Amino acid sequence: MTLTEQSEPTMSLIAPLHDDRILVLRLRDAISTLIEEQGLKPGDQLPTEAELT
Repeated sequence: MTLTEQSEPTMSLIAPLHDDRILVLRLRDAISTLIEEQGLKPGDQLPTEAELT
């Protein structure tokens, strides 16, 4: 079997240069970080989407 005939993709050992997660997951993680590290509380203004990504 050659590399082109493999039925399953191989996992790359090199990390991608960009984040493949969808935007909503990146935003969720950024807001969670704000809550944990900066004490963001209910009613506090959230940063813009551009500032979070």
